[in-house]
Amino acid sequence: MDDKLNNLKIILDKTVYSGTTFSKFSKVKVLQEIDKTSKRKHMNFIKPLISYVVLTLISIGIGTYTFIEINENNAVVPTEHTNEYENSSNNNEGLEIETTTETENENNDTQKDISVNDPTMSFPYIIFNNYFYKKTEKVISEEELDKKVGEVKRIGDWNIKKSGDSNEIPPGPIYSVVGYDSEEYIAGKGVIYENNTNKPGYILFKKEEPVEQVDSIGIINAKGDPEETEIAFNNIKKLIPELLGFETLKDKYTLFLVSYLQESGPGVELIYTDINGNGLFISEYQSDLAPSNSRLVEKKDVRLEEWFKPVIVESFSLNGIEWEYFEDKNYNDFFLLGRKGEFYYEITFQGNYTIDNLKEIINHFN
Repeated sequence: MDDKLNNLKIILDKTVYSGTTFSKFSKVKVLQEIDKTSKRKHMNFIKPLISYVVLTLISIGIGTYTFIEINENNAVVPTEHTNEYENSSNNNEGLEIETTTETENENNDTQKDISVNDPTMSFPYIIFNNYFYKKTEKVISEEELDKKVGEVKRIGDWNIKKSGDSNEIPPGPIYSVVGYDSEEYIAGKGVIYENNTNKPGYILFKKEEPVEQVDSIGIINAKGDPEETEIAFNNIKKLIPELLGFETLKDKYTLFLVSYLQESGPGVELIYTDINGNGLFISEYQSDLAPSNSRLVEKKDVRLEEWFKPVIVESFSLNGIEWEYFEDKNYNDFFLLGRKGEFYYEITFQGNYTIDNLKEIINHFN
C-alpha cells in the first residue's frame, strides 16, 4: 500500500503537507478509491466525474489524517511496558531488557530534580579577552585587516567559556581592523553569503558583554574538553551512586563524552578514547529502562532486513559484576553487558579488542 501511495506523497511534499505521514485510516481510504478508479479506466465518459470524486476523497482522507494527528498529539497515551529482550534457553539465556514509553519517561523526570546548564548562546560570537564579541552583518576585506591580536582555538558552545572560543568561525587568527576601535571590534575568517553563494570571508565582531562562568554543579553533559567531562562525571556520580568509569586508566584513556540520560533511571552514556583512535562506548542504566540505542533493544531499521537477537558467547564475574559477552550479527561484532544489582553496564568498542583485552580493561571499571 505504501508503494502505491509513493507518487501521491511526492506530490504532497510540495504542499503544506510536506513531511507528514498517512494514518492507517487515510491510507486505506485513499487506496480504496484509487483502486476503484483504476478498475473503471475503460469508462471514458465518466472520467471527469471519477477524477472529481477521487480528489474529493483524497482531500477528505488528508483532512481526516490531520484531524486524527492533531488529536493524537494532544491525547494522553496509556502507559505501556514492552519487554524487548526476552530470556531464552540454553546458551542464550541473558539479561531482561525493557524499554519505556514517553509517558513513563516523563514520570521518571521527577526522580532527580537538578538544574542543568545549557552552554548554548543566543547569538554567534568570538570570546576575546573574556568578552563576548557578537557577529555583525559587516564583511571586511583582506586589505582592511590590521594586526593579529589573538586566535580562535576551538569552535562550539562549551560549558566553561574561554578566550579563543567561537560558535561561528573555525580555529584561526583574530585581527584588529583598520578604522575601527581595537577594543570594541575584531574580525575573523568565517563563511559569508555573497552573490547568492557561500564563500570564505572576514566578518566583523562587536564587543557585547563580559563572560560569566556558570556554576559547575550544573554541568552534567560535556564533550571534547577533559576538564568539563571530569566535572560532569563527578556531578552525575553524586546523582547516580552506581555510576562506574575508568578513572584509574586516565594515563591510557581520555573521557571524551559524558551524557546524562534522565529517561534511563536516570543513567549515563560515556565515551573513552585512546591515542590510537580506539574507543569504548558505555551505556549505564536501570535494568528496566534501556536507552533506545541499546544493542538488546530490537531495531526497526530499514537497513536491516531482519533483526537478530544477540547471542551470549561467554559469561563471567569480575569485581562483583556479572558480565555476558555477546555476538551481535546485526553489526557483525561483539559487546559486553554487565549487571550489578538493578543497574546494567553495556559496553561496545571500536578497535582490535579481544575478550582477554576487554577483561583486563574492565578489571579497572570502578
